Formats: sequence, structure tokens, C-alpha cells
Amino acid sequence: MILQTAVLSTTTLLTTTNHSADNIANSLRNVLSEWGVLEKVTSIVTDNAASMIKACELLQKRNLPCFAHSLTLIIQDALSQENTKPVIMKCKRIVGYFKSSTIAYEKFKEAQNDKQYSLLQETPTRWNSAYLMIKRIIETKGSISNVLLATPKAPQTLTADEIETLKDLVELFGPFHEATVQASASDSVTISLIIPLTCDLYHKLNDLQTNMKTTEGYNTCTYVIRRLRVILLHYENRTVTKIGTILDASFKKEGFLSSNMADSAVKALEDEIASLGRAESSSHYYEEPSTSPNVQLQPEQSLFKFINNKVAERKKSKRVDAVITLRQYLNKPNALHDIDPLTYLKILHFIQFNLLFLIILLFIQQRK
Repeated sequence: MILQTAVLSTTTLLTTTNHSADNIANSLRNVLSEWGVLEKVTSIVTDNAASMIKACELLQKRNLPCFAHSLTLIIQDALSQENTKPVIMKCKRIVGYFKSSTIAYEKFKEAQNDKQYSLLQETPTRWNSAYLMIKRIIETKGSISNVLLATPKAPQTLTADEIETLKDLVELFGPFHEATVQASASDSVTISLIIPLTCDLYHKLNDLQTNMKTTEGYNTCTYVIRRLRVILLHYENRTVTKIGTILDASFKKEGFLSSNMADSAVKALEDEIASLGRAESSSHYYEEPSTSPNVQLQPEQSLFKFINNKVAERKKSKRVDAVITLRQYLNKPNALHDIDPLTYLKILHFIQFNLLFLIILLFIQQRK
């Protein structure tokens, strides 16, 4: 059970100059139909653009806003606020100066003595580049200050108050950087991380709020918490992410911020199980012939008719069995957080299969 990805198409929109929801939906429909997967797609991950959300509605598919993009929106909004914008712009000017002056950059390296760091410039399309820029400036603030103060016509160095503000921002943006890295993995399951990462951010930010040392840091933290509630907490209400979290043995019901949402997730999974049960009972693929194709027996002449009756009764109780199995799964200890959910299921299946094999083997030996 290995997670794999595939690019089905890199074609342009049907009408290249039209980015309307209708055109996007029709373009997606063409690709999915061409590959014969239109009816198999249950959810479409997009950015938060209104046109993309509307396109999913037109396709009658669930829309799941990209979690990493949602994190980006929160931090980009925070970086553009009056509390943070002036000091961020000053940092960018300082980094830009060193990047454009070979002499200043060499002096900067020499001032660091043994351990030499490079400065990192902020890139608008990657919010965490601003976090990494600030973090590196704090790490090398002494060397930066020494060079700027000794160089004519250099930008003003950062003040002690501004350094304190930057330290607050690093504390504040650090958890978002970690969440972005976790959610951006391509070779492991990430959908089950969305709700727990949101909860973790929410708790960490509320703890950090009282530890902010500057007014700018406190106000920015307050703003980010408010934006998090609007942009991220809705993931607990989405069926896809709810079921994903419940099915991750590392989280189960404990991965939710709200116990009511955790219960709702269990109910959503039970409904999915029920729908699969109905689909199974109506599918000819799962139906077994009641008699051999070469022997036509009348019902009253069938041998072991009582077994057929019990089998029929067992099929009726599949929903109950599935719910009981789900309850047993939820009551088991949670798995370690560093194990991939697919790997866990693979190991669990292997253990259960070998346990069944061992039972059969012991039974056979006892009959000898």
C-alpha cells in the first residue's frame, strides 16, 4: 500500500482567456471524462479562489481548500498589517543591500568569524520565506549591525525595539512554518493532518499570545488567531477531513478541537460504511450463486438450508458489525505520531492475517 501521484493533464483551459467557473469546470470535466474517472472523483483540492470553489459546485464534487494555501493567506495578511509591515520592509531593504553589494557581503561574512550564514530574501509567493528571512537576520544581527554602521550610505540598522518585534514574529510564525512543512509532504498521507495541525496551531497561538514581549507582536498574534478561526476551523466541519482524521490511528477522536465535531466525524464514517454496505448488497459482483450451476435443486431439497438462512441473516447485520468494528478501533490505543497511516494499516493487516493463519494452523494440528 504505497501512496502514488500522477499528472493526468497539463492542458490549458478550453478558453484560455476565460477564467470563469464555468470554463474551469468544463475543462476539468473534459480531462476527468477522458481518463474515465469523473464518477470516481469524490473531492477536488483547490486554492481559495471563488471561481475554483464555484467550479467544484458545478461539477457536483466536494471542494477542499488547500491547507498550505490557507496557511499562506493567514500569514500574508499578517505581514501586510501596519503592526508588521514597516519592520518587514526594513528587513527586505537590508537584505537587498547586502545582496547587491559584493563588498558589503564579504564584510558581512568576515564579521561572522567561523560560522558564516547567508542572508535570505523574502519571496512574495512563499510566505515562509519571510519567516526564514527574519530568523536569519536575528541569528546574524550583530554582524549586520557592525557592517551597516561602518559603511557609508548603507541602510539604517535595526533598532533594539525592532529586533524584539522580529523575535516575537519568529515565535509566532514558527508553528506555521512547521505546519506548512508537514502538510506539504508528497510521499505520505497529509489529509489526516489538517484538523490536528489546526488544533495544534490554535493552542500554541493562545499560549504565545501572553508571552509576546512587544505591542506589535501581541497585536499580530491577536490578528492571526482571529484569522485562523475564520480560515482554518471550518476544516472540522468538512466530511473529507473529518473522516481522514478519524481513520488516522495516531489521532482518532483526540485530533479534534471540538468533541462534538469528533462525534460528528464518527457518525460520518458510520454513514460511509452504511453506504458501502448498501452498494455491496446491490452489486452482482458480491452475490454468490445459491446453488451449483450444474445442479438445480428445489429450495426444500437443498442441503444445509439452515446455513443459508444464517448467511442471509449475517448479511443483514453488516452495518452493525461494521459499527462494532469501528468502535473497537476507536477504543484501541492510538498509534505513534511518526508512523504513516498507510504503513500502520499495512502492518495491522499483516498482523491480523498472520494471526488468522496461526489459528488455522493450530486447529489443523489438533485434528491430526
